[in-house]
Amino acid sequence: MSITIELLAGLEQLSKTKKSDHEMLVTHPVDFTEVVDYVATKLLEKHGNVFTSPQSNLAPGIIALINDQDVTVLPKDTRIKAGDRVTFLSMVHGG
Repeated sequence: MSITIELLAGLEQLSKTKKSDHEMLVTHPVDFTEVVDYVATKLLEKHGNVFTSPQSNLAPGIIALINDQDVTVLPKDTRIKAGDRVTFLSMVHGG
């Protein structure tokens, strides 16, 4: 069972595989900070500081969606389960 993770708007270029779609294997529901930590430590190259702040929060300029809903409007205790999709977008992606 897995959670789908999408890295978009330039974040895919920071991933080790340079792909936008990734899978996080889970055996139980996880909280959002676990997904953020997974992306920062397992999916991204050495650019984790672009993605997270020292407190393991998302860095400014990163938008996160859970099943197409902005995480800022979801309850803080929202659990992410197998089959869910978490999308991360960078608001600053060059041009």
